[in-house]
Amino acid sequence: MDRLLEYTIPFKGLSEGVHEFEFQPDTEFFEEFENSEIYDAEATVRLDFIKRSSFMQMKFHLSGTVSIMCDRCLEAYNQPIENEFSLLMKFSEEVDENEEEIVFLHPTAHSVNVAQYVYEYIVLSLPLQKIHPNDEEGNSTCNAQMIDRLNEHLIEEEEDDDEPVDSRWSELKKLLDN
Repeated sequence: MDRLLEYTIPFKGLSEGVHEFEFQPDTEFFEEFENSEIYDAEATVRLDFIKRSSFMQMKFHLSGTVSIMCDRCLEAYNQPIENEFSLLMKFSEEVDENEEEIVFLHPTAHSVNVAQYVYEYIVLSLPLQKIHPNDEEGNSTCNAQMIDRLNEHLIEEEEDDDEPVDSRWSELKKLLDN
């Protein structure tokens, strides 16, 4: 957990205004998070930290590449990421559960650790379907041996009109046609 201490921002000593911080999450950073799907990273997170008397706004700018596992062939590949996120923090002794977009800090707080936010924003920057990108000719760059093995087990559906269909399924199929 000591690795994540460098992501702590001591805001009590900062003057009001805009402050810039830069972080370089790497393999050791992602190892700190249980069940992380990211193996390695060459990423930069630039944080514009805007401090005011009653609130703070953070603008995260993410760029770089992360190494993740392909959903199709289960081999690691580098996924480029590029994204921006904003986070608003307010000082309050009471937490307003209706405010989903705001993080509430106790008025006596003097620092905030942004490691969890950095991790979550990088994960949110990943595509839903993680698959090797195609090459210039449009061919898959997945592991060819694994694709061949998958194709061996591919089950093709055949429409067999000769086989009688259970009448219950026919009635249900009519619902889909409507």
